[in-house]
Amino acid sequence: MTMRKLAYSDWKISIKLSIMYMCFLVFSLSISLTIYAYISNQITIEKQVSLITQSLNSLETNIDNVITNVSNNSRIIIANNEIQQVIKEKSNTELVANQNRVSTALAEMVHSIPYVQSIYVFDHYGHRYGSDKHSLKSLKFESIEEASWYERAKDEKGYYIIEINADDIFWNGEAENTISLIRIINSTVTMKPIGTLMINISEEAFKSNYDEISSGYSPNILLLNENQKVIATEGDISKKIINEIFPKGLKDEKGSRIVSVNDSRYLFSYKVLSKYGWMAIMSIPIKELEREPYQVAIVVIIIMSGIFVMVSCLIMSHTITKPIERLVHSMKQMETGKFVKVDIKTGGDEVGELKNHYNDMVDEIEKLIKRIYAEQQFKRTAELRMLQEQVKPHFLYNTIDAMRFLAYSGRNDELCEALEAFGNYYRTSLSKGSEIISLEEEINIVKDYLYLQKMRYGETIQFTFEIEACVLPYTVPKLILQPLVENAIYHGIKPKQQPGHIAIRSRLEENYILLEVEDDGVGMAGEKIATIMNNKASFGLRGTFERLNIFFERRDLYRIESEEDRGTKITLYIPIGGSRE
Repeated sequence: MTMRKLAYSDWKISIKLSIMYMCFLVFSLSISLTIYAYISNQITIEKQVSLITQSLNSLETNIDNVITNVSNNSRIIIANNEIQQVIKEKSNTELVANQNRVSTALAEMVHSIPYVQSIYVFDHYGHRYGSDKHSLKSLKFESIEEASWYERAKDEKGYYIIEINADDIFWNGEAENTISLIRIINSTVTMKPIGTLMINISEEAFKSNYDEISSGYSPNILLLNENQKVIATEGDISKKIINEIFPKGLKDEKGSRIVSVNDSRYLFSYKVLSKYGWMAIMSIPIKELEREPYQVAIVVIIIMSGIFVMVSCLIMSHTITKPIERLVHSMKQMETGKFVKVDIKTGGDEVGELKNHYNDMVDEIEKLIKRIYAEQQFKRTAELRMLQEQVKPHFLYNTIDAMRFLAYSGRNDELCEALEAFGNYYRTSLSKGSEIISLEEEINIVKDYLYLQKMRYGETIQFTFEIEACVLPYTVPKLILQPLVENAIYHGIKPKQQPGHIAIRSRLEENYILLEVEDDGVGMAGEKIATIMNNKASFGLRGTFERLNIFFERRDLYRIESEEDRGTKITLYIPIGGSRE
């Protein structure tokens, strides 16, 4: 089989086109028949969708009839003179008698409407009147006004609201779902609120409507309110299944979809009951579809066969040209500096030869880039070491000059201490040949250096360290802080010819270690800063910046702030990515 594939891939493009055309022509009729079967199946499904839509419309009408009937009876209750008289009286001297009279009137209403479970009336004085097919229940609150839905009912100004399981305001509420119609009772005289009416409708009232719309099949039905709470359900459908099938929710007012549930295919249809904002969902198992003979079947097959042949020609062209397009795409990536090999299956034809030659060229370019990169890395390392070596004699000259001053002044004890500090400085700065040291070691180098300078200049130089402890373990290039302190002494405080102060600070800021050296010396104008940076004689400061540029391959890691007669502040930004020990 492998040899046959290789042989085919070696054929010329013209031969391949001829063979592929014949193959697509043979399969076109089979595909057309498959399309015909699919269309026939879709027509059958559309008929079922239409049938379910009619059922959902009937369900909406039945539910509306139930709620409208309850609403009409609620108007009779709130207009009852005896109920109006009882609930507006504050005195409870005849509470038991009043409750009996109102309960009797409500009981007649409860037993006259089969699907009404209970009716309760509440006045504004904490009294409850009602009739319940099970048993009268007591409020959990002192006043009905504490119910979560009370303010919504009040805002309706006498019009009703529908609430699911609103009877949870009672102790020992119903175990099954209840649908409550709630409205504020207004006085027929003053039109001011005097109480609240609650009519609880049993879930069975809606389930009975399902049987009326089944039309000979066994649908699964789920009824949700506007807050996606279950009002009633029938069959195996549940809100959990709906959430799994429609994870993004049902946002349209109506629709249908075929989905698989437990390895069975179902047709799901849903509709928003516009008057209440509820959602009715119905599902029916899809059974074996009956295939109906259509007179136009032959015509459709012939037309589809012709269309498929045309499409097959385009596919053939695409199959042949696709490798070439991918090759061109890879070549265009060279314009952005990306050298990517073409990884496509080819044989020994023209496309295969072109791909192989292109990949060979990419290999050669990658080798050349690696060689140039290695040379640049070697050059960078050499430059960094050269700058580092230039720092050492520069500092050594200045330090020996300071010791010469101590010896000339006859301050031998101080000279001994200076030599000890000088030895500590070089032990740390040499750091076994390493180019990086911890910030703590760098700070110690500066302290030793300032000790030496203070022996020479005495109280002329004052200094403070403000170092956050968290930055000490981080590593930095060696000898980047001492040249800044040296610059502050010789270019800032010394020309001032009076005592000066140097502040050395370090802290973490985002992804950088900030190193600051600030003096209150003579300061510099912008022109002088440029002169120092370009003057090879001022190597300490300029060399430090160059070392940072080379080490981190960036030129934005330092800032100089200076004003004449106000002092100078130099800030270094050391990236901390991967530099902590």
